[in-house]
Amino acid sequence: MVSRAMPQSAPLPPGSIAGVRSIIGFPGSPLHGCPRLCEGKVDVWIAPLRALGNSLYSMRTLLSPEESKRASRYRFDVDHRQFVVGRVILRSLLAMYLNMDASQISFCYGSFGKPRLAPDLQAANLEFNLSHSEDMLILAVAGGRSVGVDLEHVRRAPDVMCALDSFLTAAEIRAMRLNPTAEKSRQCLRAWIRKEALVKADGRGLHFSLDQLETIHLLPALSSACSYAHSALVPQSWRLWDLALPGGYLGTVVAADDGSDLHIRVQAIGHSVGIGLDFTTGPNDSPDR
Repeated sequence: MVSRAMPQSAPLPPGSIAGVRSIIGFPGSPLHGCPRLCEGKVDVWIAPLRALGNSLYSMRTLLSPEESKRASRYRFDVDHRQFVVGRVILRSLLAMYLNMDASQISFCYGSFGKPRLAPDLQAANLEFNLSHSEDMLILAVAGGRSVGVDLEHVRRAPDVMCALDSFLTAAEIRAMRLNPTAEKSRQCLRAWIRKEALVKADGRGLHFSLDQLETIHLLPALSSACSYAHSALVPQSWRLWDLALPGGYLGTVVAADDGSDLHIRVQAIGHSVGIGLDFTTGPNDSPDR
């Protein structure tokens, strides 16, 4: 396995911003005091992988043989360790909701590769989705509704700008050209993140072309705490929240919208992490404090 330097993330600011509680559970022991997932809630967990890596890597015995085999395929040590730490976090958090040993959790995969709890655990009616970019991980957990998440660092914006035709519809490209130059790269990256989170929630991933997924109404300046999407390609209504994370990361959380009240609860593992909604929050859509 080749050694490669772990990317350096910006220092995590002390304190917290709107709607964040700091959960100190790692290292050394499983998380304690994780709140029950209530109806109408989507729990979102944020974890800085590098900061947690040394302590959580020692818990790699929680992984299944298949996960350990996947981890061994990574060429670079940093990628191997990030995968292991990510799976430890996933298993530890799901174990709290399921009230079971983290090592005993098993998974199955949909036709397009989306992970779910194995059939013997699906009575818990728990859905989840995971994403990571460089040093940051994001996990969404919801009861009885599909969820999707995506996360990217802002340094990816120039790459995304060079590939507009591959993921924006013609109408979206026209709308994007109306944006001020200073906002264009961030909005393009945001559009990419939203679409990836949306198709992950749908369960088909990137098995259809993003440039056919019309979400033009998501592109103008954001003015409410969450946005909505509906498309013939993903024939269901969805609710979307944009997050601005420390260190230059942007994330989007997507959950199936059934018309009921739905609130997002954002929590950080191991640090007091400053996380903000990437828009002005409304009175009914702000995350729980």
